[in-house]
Amino acid sequence: MRRVAPAGDLDLVVLYATAPQQSVVGWFEVAGIEMAAPSTLWRRYGSVSSLAREEFDDYFVGCRRGVAIRVGAIHELPSPVPLSVLGDLVPPQGFAYLGDDALGQLSQFHNEAPRAVVSGASAG
Repeated sequence: MRRVAPAGDLDLVVLYATAPQQSVVGWFEVAGIEMAAPSTLWRRYGSVSSLAREEFDDYFVGCRRGVAIRVGAIHELPSPVPLSVLGDLVPPQGFAYLGDDALGQLSQFHNEAPRAVVSGASAG
């Protein structure tokens, strides 16, 4: 779930785990993106999100439209990868857009490389 839609097409999301891990743990392919009123998003996706209703409502307070990013195939790295291995990156506050170089570096740690340009952490 996001309050704002990502810019451009979104093929995959690289997952960064915050403290204490502070590493990339994998990525998932995007199965689709839906923009709708938060109440509609909760009705459609609340049962499969990782959020309790109160967390969801708190996150979307004051927001007329929200975004649900539907998760497709999940690719877990065998072990977490520190951001420093992927280049001069800082932990994202929401979304951070990665270049091909950073995505290519992930192929060293998995038998397949991500093939898109968006990264980030999500609220659910």
